[in-house]
Amino acid sequence: MKRTHDRERGAAAVEFAMLIPALLIILLGAIHFGRAFSLRHVLGDATGFAARQAAIANDPTRADGVVRARMNGVNYCRQLSVTATQGGNAPYRYLDVRSTCQLPIPLGSSLLGNLGMTAITVVATMPID
Repeated sequence: MKRTHDRERGAAAVEFAMLIPALLIILLGAIHFGRAFSLRHVLGDATGFAARQAAIANDPTRADGVVRARMNGVNYCRQLSVTATQGGNAPYRYLDVRSTCQLPIPLGSSLLGNLGMTAITVVATMPID
């Protein structure tokens, strides 16, 4: 009976050591996707608010400043770009505001690779007339 225990000694430690990388990847992936969904929500709110403000003022150049002001507290948006374009003919003119934010991958891309959610883009459209 003692010989069986000697052969299995340390097996739990080896199994745990083999499991650590998979658990770490799952944990970091969950953190990344949670941040991506949170950023999508905040960016959508800021873009919609900016589209409304710019449409009311009939000034598309105002959208960039409004989005940046609403995104001021978000520290995990690496690079933010905002474009506002007018389209349509009167009385059906509209304003499109497109915001894109680069989302950094936790611990760099060396461990997780490309998770696919590195840029979040939101488009909001508001009528002008």
